[in-house]
This record gives sequence, C-alpha cells and structure tokens, in this order.
Amino acid sequence: MQVIAIDNFGRDNVSDRVVSTDLSQAAAEEKAQQMNTLHGGPTSARYYVVKPDDYVPYVWEP
Repeated sequence: MQVIAIDNFGRDNVSDRVVSTDLSQAAAEEKAQQMNTLHGGPTSARYYVVKPDDYVPYVWEP
C-alpha cells in the first residue's frame, strides 16, 4: 500500500504526490491518519489517502 497526498479541493491542475510506498495496510492507514492530523484540515491544500501499490498518481500536464 502507499500513502498519496491528493488535492483537498479536487482541482484538476494539482498533481498527486507519493508520500510513502511498500507499507502494510495498517501502517499505511496509520501514516495517512497521522499526516492528516498534523497537516490536514478543511482549509489545507492536501489530503492524505491510502491507495494500492498499483495506483498511478494523477499528474497534471498543461
């Protein structure tokens, strides 16, 4: 599993960022929760989610 930082507002012009890879399900969920607690909130630019290892992060290309 991997932890991905996605745009908190769903904008198309913001690429995903890979935060951590090769984690167990429990470790990835814990890391995402910690990141959201430390850096998250309703007005933060990023939201941290758990995705499978084969997930391809979104990349905005103008």
